[in-house]
Formats: sequence, C-alpha cells, structure tokens
Amino acid sequence: MSRRGDNIRKRKDGRWEGRYIFSRELNGKAIYRSVYGKTYNEVKKKLSEKDTVLQYPEQYRNKTLDDAAISWLNSIKQCKKYSTYVKYENIYTKHIKGVLGNKKLNNITEDMCENFIDSKRFCDNTNNAIELSNSTLYSIKNVLTQIIKHGTNNETFKIENRQKNKCSLKKTDEIQIFTKTEQQRMFNYLITDIDNYKLGILVCLFTGLRLGEICALKRENIDLENRTIRISETVQRIKSEKSDTKTELLISTPKTANSNRLVPICDTLYYLLKNHLTETHYLINGSTVMEPRTYQYYFKKLINTLSIDDKNFHCIRHTFATNCISNGMDVKCLSEILGHSDVKTTLNKYVHPTMEQKISQVNSLSYNYGQLQGQIN
Repeated sequence: MSRRGDNIRKRKDGRWEGRYIFSRELNGKAIYRSVYGKTYNEVKKKLSEKDTVLQYPEQYRNKTLDDAAISWLNSIKQCKKYSTYVKYENIYTKHIKGVLGNKKLNNITEDMCENFIDSKRFCDNTNNAIELSNSTLYSIKNVLTQIIKHGTNNETFKIENRQKNKCSLKKTDEIQIFTKTEQQRMFNYLITDIDNYKLGILVCLFTGLRLGEICALKRENIDLENRTIRISETVQRIKSEKSDTKTELLISTPKTANSNRLVPICDTLYYLLKNHLTETHYLINGSTVMEPRTYQYYFKKLINTLSIDDKNFHCIRHTFATNCISNGMDVKCLSEILGHSDVKTTLNKYVHPTMEQKISQVNSLSYNYGQLQGQIN
C-alpha cells in the first residue's frame, strides 16, 4: 500500500485516498474523513479544496480568540510572576488582538496562523515599516499557540514555520559584543574616579549580571570574605496592576529559579570592591533601588563619550560570556554563573566567537597535519 505526501495513499483497489481532519473530540483528538480519486494529483486537489478549519465541539464554536485570550491570561496571572503576565498581555494586545481577536476559534486554522506570523515580520509604526526581531516573532507565535490550545482544549494545535525562504523563528538574533579595544577603553575609563555608577558596570563586566539584577543588588549580598555575590532580586518597570496607563518599579525574584544564584568574585573585582564599596543599602543608588531605564541612559552616555559604537547594556553580559569561553571556562560553569537552566542557552545565545578566535582555532589544524609554521617552503 504505497504512500505519497501527507495522509495520501494508494489503496489495493487502485484508487488514491486522502485523509483530512473533519472535527475534534473534547480532548482534542482528531476525527478524520477521506476523499478519493483515480490519481494522486486528483486527491491532492480535493484535499486543498477542503475546508481546513478545525471543527471543535459545540461548546467552543461561539468562542472568539479574545474570549480565549482573557481566560488564558487570567490563568497565567494566577500561576506565573506578574511580570510574565504583563509581557504576555502586552504581546497579545499589541500584536495579535487587532487582527485575530474577534475571529471565532472555530474559524482559525493553522495555515491562517502561519500566514499571520509571516505578515508580522514587518510592523507598521507611524507609517514606517519596522522589521520585528526573531525573538519578538517567536513570542507572538508562542502566545498565539498557547491561547488557542487553552481555548479549544486542543493540545495538538501547532503553528509551523513553513516559509522556507525565511529564517527560522527560533534563530537567535545577532547580538553584538564589545571588541577588545572597546573593553580596554571602557575599563580604563571606569577605574578612573570610581563612583557607585561606574562600580556597578565594573561588577557586570566581571560577572555578567543582567541590568535588573545589578540595579536591585544590595550591599548585604556582596560577601567579600567568601568572594561571592548573591543574586536574589531583580527590578523592572512594568505596567501597574492598579492602572492601565501607569507603570511602576517591580522588585521580584530573578528571571528563573536558576537565576537565584551565587556568583564568584574574581581577584580584579575583589580589589575594586574592597577599595571602593560604600556602606549603602543598594550598591548603585544608595537608599533606593536604581531605575533600570536611568542606568541604561547613563551607560549609553558613557559609551558615547568613549566613541564606542552604540550597544545596549545587555551586550556587557554577552561580552562577559564570550570572554569566559575564549579563556577556556567550562560551559557548565559559565551556565551556572549566568543563571541558565540549560547549557544550550549559554552556547546559542551568549557565546559569540570573534574572528580572531576562529583564526586561532583553524590555525591549530597545522599540528594535526604535522606541519609547524615556518617549515613550509
């Protein structure tokens, strides 16, 4: 019984049969129906003409995506951090609701979702098309998938990325790191007339802390005797729970359970902290937590003063990780310092080999071939 294509086969009686999803049971299990033809192409055409809408049980058919989104977001609010809820709610409101919110779940197909995601690659902002990052597109895809699964009780629903000429949504956006020259220029500037603002950036250069983590870092969490820094809090500005138009600074536990960690203090950082650490509640801003946006502005002004190409604060973290790997640090060790739960995240997102490193690595091949530099005429 030969098969060709998705759910198309040639029967023993000589006819071709194609199967398609006709409806779904309450648990999401697919119910199939068949079409028949004398040739493969005939069946393929019939399948393409079939309504590919996933027919859900009656109790779901009058639900809109917006109904499902409200229910799903409420469930997220109950079991996740408030900052996570705000992130998902913002993605839905900004990118999904205006296009798909009023559509009935029964009329939303996987193909429709795939076309929608592809159309979102460019976002119209005040009449200027802005290309969204792969990270944002992947978040939109993830939120949309979870809402539909929640609203239809269909755990098999999946949005594929079938645009072969497009890059995968899972591909990490290119992140810049500071060059060796830029790092040296920055370090020399920071160790001159050190204040708490400069000290905070120095800490990040030698530990890879996130912006929110350094802004929320308390003096009591820096243990010079044992040469460790305890990361137990982070701060971010998010939409206020009490008002849709106002924001507030939220101090919470770090991004994930693995982000609550002990970070070692190297000799250079130990010397800097020992000589310049002040007895304040917070490392950077004295008695009050540092506003991440303000510290970001300070950093932007700093690199502009040093004539360094524009990079955001998070590039310090990427630079730290790349430096660690290039100096031979074990990936698992680095992963724990950065607070990752999976070493794949460390390798795929935070390690960026420079061309110098690549040249050095390929030059080592000479030893494999039994040739040393200078021996070749």
